[in-house]
Amino acid sequence: MNIKTTLYTSAVAACLFAVAACSLLDGQADKRLGEACTDEVRVARAAMLTDMLDVHYGAEFEGRVARLKAKVALMHRAVAAGDGIDAAGDSYKGDFVGFAASLLAKRGIAVAIGGYDEAVDRLKKLPELVADINEIEAKVQIACAERASVLSEYPAMSKHEFNPAGPLPVLIDPAGGKTPFILATDLEYRSAVVSVTVEKGFRYDMASVPRFAWPFIASTDPRIVRAATVHDKLYRTGDCDRPIADGIFLSIMKHDNMPAAKRWAAYLAVRVFGGRNFGSDDPPTRAA
Repeated sequence: MNIKTTLYTSAVAACLFAVAACSLLDGQADKRLGEACTDEVRVARAAMLTDMLDVHYGAEFEGRVARLKAKVALMHRAVAAGDGIDAAGDSYKGDFVGFAASLLAKRGIAVAIGGYDEAVDRLKKLPELVADINEIEAKVQIACAERASVLSEYPAMSKHEFNPAGPLPVLIDPAGGKTPFILATDLEYRSAVVSVTVEKGFRYDMASVPRFAWPFIASTDPRIVRAATVHDKLYRTGDCDRPIADGIFLSIMKHDNMPAAKRWAAYLAVRVFGGRNFGSDDPPTRAA
């Protein structure tokens, strides 16, 4: 086996490992959160699950969703005050279990629900919720593993505003070295978490994906271009914490319809390999 073949095989194995890691995270989604999780992460999980239910069933179950939102607000206030969330959390969990049971019964699905985590798992019987729940729980597992509280900002990441709103015009400079891509217009990005302007003429490496891996994640895939552009700018400026920048990268890819396996492979790669580039002028490494 020659060196080129060995490198190719290693790269493919790395991609498969990233997808397997994504699947493992999704498989752990129904397990109880470990002691490493902070109260902020627990509240964020509740907030994201509640936002999900609001999007899908807010009109149908307006009263129940409103109660869940009120309980999440109580949990947020408890965290802000430095108090524990046990009382507010238990109240939220009770309402969530009741909501799940009512929703499933109305859909003709008869299941026994033993508690909060089981209720989350049982909701996966509804096809429209499977992807959302898996992604929420995978984010939470990552945050718990990192002992990170920044996930409390993630619910707001689902709302993205871009100017221009359409596809980004990008030029390619064959002699550009590590940064061959040049943004051909200003890009204004705004969310509840961060606002940033990427200026016309910004040079970057797009998604840091070698050409041999393009069948899996192409650097020029339009579903990753806006995410990569904003992410590179945030890495250069350091305007937000690195986990937030990476979370925005993941969230924009979802917003732009990048398939789950591909966006999680790119996200996991940048979480593992991107740290050395944060706050520097070097392009961040995302996928290998």
